[in-house]
Amino acid sequence: MKFENISKTFAYKNGLKVKLLDDISLDVKEGEITSLLASAGSGKSTLLKILCGLELVDSGQRIDAQTCLIPSQPSSFPWMNVTENILFANERLDEQTQKKLVHLVGLEGYENHYPNNKSLGFRFRIAIARALAVNPKLILLDEPFAAMDQKTKLEMLQLIVDLNKENKTTILLATSNLSEALLVSQTILFMKKGSTGNLPSEKTEYSSSNILDRMNSTSYSEYLTNSEKIAESFATHQSFTISL
Repeated sequence: MKFENISKTFAYKNGLKVKLLDDISLDVKEGEITSLLASAGSGKSTLLKILCGLELVDSGQRIDAQTCLIPSQPSSFPWMNVTENILFANERLDEQTQKKLVHLVGLEGYENHYPNNKSLGFRFRIAIARALAVNPKLILLDEPFAAMDQKTKLEMLQLIVDLNKENKTTILLATSNLSEALLVSQTILFMKKGSTGNLPSEKTEYSSSNILDRMNSTSYSEYLTNSEKIAESFATHQSFTISL
């Protein structure tokens, strides 16, 4: 899934113009998890909004892929239970598909629970299920783990790895945390403010799909060293978080 030559300029009332994205191209492999590693203010959220049609693009290809965006604070309707939240996205879902989605996100037994006072992890599971309900070609995640405690974060990282493995869901994760990107992605794209052209990338491959196994592997240590070098050469390393 290629997105090419994307540019975006913001014009302010005082006449100032800021070109946030300059002819950027990226390739998101279908059936894989790709991470967009970028610091705050680099334009990654704007890029995700462009990819899902929420933000107009100055130039570049027209974005027509079926995409769903899950923001940093995953949304759910507190007056609707889990099943009703999922059906809000697609009321035509049959009962078998509903059960499958609930199973995929680990909410079996919670179908009648309400998300009002539940954790970020609970709401993130609902948001993922609701996105899957419309059968998107691409799910976009915008810093969804930043406000989670470490236990919940590890559980949600495992969730999207399992989801990708079982359902071949294509995911683009925007994050400023290098460890998050390394632990879940098959490809990491490095972006900074003022990036142009094709983004530098790093490939990863693990023998295990278990997040804790990956964290303790020599592969992870090697990828971390290589990625830090890329980030440093890309002049963005000072704005990245490494530890979970």
